[in-house]
Amino acid sequence: GGAAGLAALALAGRALRPRLVAAARLVVLGGVLAGVVVAPYVWYAFAHPNPIHGQLRPDLYVADAANVLLPTTVAQLGGETFADRSARFAGNLTEQLAYVPLPLLLFALATAIAWRRSFAGRLLPAVIAISTICAMGAHLTWLGEQRLPLPWAVIGRLPVLELALPTRFIVHAWLALAVLVALALAAGGPPALRRLRWAAALAGLVLLLPVLDAARWTHPLAAPPFFTDGMAQRTLGDDAVVMLLPYGFLANGMYWQAKTDMAFRQAGGYASSTVPDPYLRYPIVPQLYDTRRRPTDAASLRQLLADKHVTHVIVDARHWSTYRALLADAGLSGRTADGVVVYRVPHV
Repeated sequence: GGAAGLAALALAGRALRPRLVAAARLVVLGGVLAGVVVAPYVWYAFAHPNPIHGQLRPDLYVADAANVLLPTTVAQLGGETFADRSARFAGNLTEQLAYVPLPLLLFALATAIAWRRSFAGRLLPAVIAISTICAMGAHLTWLGEQRLPLPWAVIGRLPVLELALPTRFIVHAWLALAVLVALALAAGGPPALRRLRWAAALAGLVLLLPVLDAARWTHPLAAPPFFTDGMAQRTLGDDAVVMLLPYGFLANGMYWQAKTDMAFRQAGGYASSTVPDPYLRYPIVPQLYDTRRRPTDAASLRQLLADKHVTHVIVDARHWSTYRALLADAGLSGRTADGVVVYRVPHV
């Protein structure tokens, strides 16, 4: 936002600059007022260590240059065609947002050239370019391979910005692109040119259509009867702290908890796909997330249960074989109940 504002001031004519300065004052005032409202949260964020700071890898969250031209597998048209290439993009599927269909890309380029003497024709392409370059991170990456150094190699070392995930700057490019396309569609001109603009915009929208198969966008949520028929409340009692297995984001533990009207607290849960540092210090936690082998560190498990004041361990019965030996080695014994195996932790 700040870079876009500076670009606007630099590219605006003398007549427009006073209006931009007046608008900037209002933006700053709004920022100050918002800062007052969120001050307690900002203070808390800076007063306490970031629990996932040690695991943040901004270098992994960059926009792959090839993604500007090629769609990912979430696109209805072309997604499967280019699946072998998009599998090599940097980052993960949820962050690969740089794809601009060729009709929209050509539309924006032609509009920028035609309007190069206007304020919008200079500012909006500049915002698109700056945002896209920032989104690419410290290096130009093509199909997962780093090629050339980029300005973010320096910018990304600045305080606060060192924690930013570069690929998310692409949303600013999309905003500027949307404004540019909207202005072009609203502009006059010969009927043939206007029809061509609309054709290019509609073709771009069609190419942006996501996969239409609803199964791609849904995830089955199933809760064992233990969590839905009142058995959890009757078994756990008041003020229970529970470890649910499979652990964290490997299962639907927070959904199970919600189905009991939050009748217990969790030692874990899914707050982030990155496991907080205070939990990673227990050797058992990485083992619980490792789906390739069974967890074995019973001593670490006992320490985790004690430190988090866990009263019960509850295992989805469908996965009991994965954890049975670990829990036995930890000195716990369980009983089956409505689709789960419940272990009472004796130290509580």
